[in-house]
Amino acid sequence: MEKSEKELLMEANSVIRSFCSIAERKGDHTNWDSYEKRIDEILKEQHEYLFPTIKQIRKRKLNKLNE
Repeated sequence: MEKSEKELLMEANSVIRSFCSIAERKGDHTNWDSYEKRIDEILKEQHEYLFPTIKQIRKRKLNKLNE
């Protein structure tokens, strides 16, 4: 299921807040592997939303028509 704009923004905000905490700790006590995975997932989702393929555009239009 495709995420809403609000969900994408909330996830991005969560990552930014986490990064602020990491910066305050100077990176100490950070699970870098987990954090990197989370950032990769969010960036991928946002990229798909911002730069949709033709297939995704058609799917969004169909979803709007069915609402």
